[in-house]
Amino acid sequence: MVQAQTYQDASRTLLEQGFAELEQRDLRQASEKAWGAAAQMLKSIAERRGWEHKGHRFIRRVASRLANETGDVEIRRLYRVASDLHTNFYEDLDTAEDVTSGLEDVQRFLDKLAPLLAMARYLVNPATNVVHREGGCSDARSHGDTWNPVGYFSSLSEAAVVGGSSPDTVAKSCQNCSRGEN
Repeated sequence: MVQAQTYQDASRTLLEQGFAELEQRDLRQASEKAWGAAAQMLKSIAERRGWEHKGHRFIRRVASRLANETGDVEIRRLYRVASDLHTNFYEDLDTAEDVTSGLEDVQRFLDKLAPLLAMARYLVNPATNVVHREGGCSDARSHGDTWNPVGYFSSLSEAAVVGGSSPDTVAKSCQNCSRGEN
């Protein structure tokens, strides 16, 4: 979790540096800082969820998974803006207006991703209809790989509503997993 927080902190710092570079009219550095901010935020989410994130290909996959998970197609578009800014660092093709717009889009991207940082993966044990936070208790650590995924939620109670065995059934929440939540 420490590494995930480090990525998250670096993301905001890099975005601030990008705007500072833009003020200095260093468009290449502003572009690269914006890309770094987006990549670091995606790495933070991936780290928290146990997803691979070492390298551009995997960072792109994280963005795609998040877009699929949330149904928010703008995540893909905003990722592409950040990726184009990374290209600009090498090619120096973008105007000041392009980079300004790109930095603003990356800011929107980070704001859009921030709520996903607090989400955890939840699983339901189909035999007991009890929802567990992934890795949240000894049962989840021992048997979670055989249970049904419910999805990513901010709390166990949210996951329990979705994780029921039928649309009319709310699953029970694991008491051991819930002790670790606020």
